[in-house]
Amino acid sequence: MHIKNLKLMKTMLEEIQEGLPKGATFDLKVFIRPWDGSGVALVEDWKNSSCGFSACALGFASVDSRFRELGLRPWTLANEVCLLDANGEDIGLYGFDAAERLFEIDYSTCCYLFDPDEYSYYYIGDTCELDYTISCVGVDGDILPSHVIARIDYLLSNEDG
Repeated sequence: MHIKNLKLMKTMLEEIQEGLPKGATFDLKVFIRPWDGSGVALVEDWKNSSCGFSACALGFASVDSRFRELGLRPWTLANEVCLLDANGEDIGLYGFDAAERLFEIDYSTCCYLFDPDEYSYYYIGDTCELDYTISCVGVDGDILPSHVIARIDYLLSNEDG
């Protein structure tokens, strides 16, 4: 696990919780939108955006200067994110594959953090149980940045060494 990058994600999500630019929304169900007709994201930096857009945790990270320095970008051909190498070249990692490399986590851990479908499960250790008594989403059914933060905290607190 890349603890520094996970902590950076947590910091960014805490900033999102504090407030978003007008018209911006956190939505774990989309990587990032809108983009123009060519597929280019219209948002360069979420903190200074004047247009309305929706993005998930990875989508926000792709338009956050700190993650852009690490090579994460909106993918210009689809509603996804991609990872670039140190030379700015596309290395063929998109969506969750990019997140797996960036955070040095496996696919199931990536889904645990970033897949909205996984937020209906309550995890205990290495097992997961469906438990409808535990609120995993907001009152209106939305997954909030605080929910992702709680899962990052769980991973970090259970990291060996």
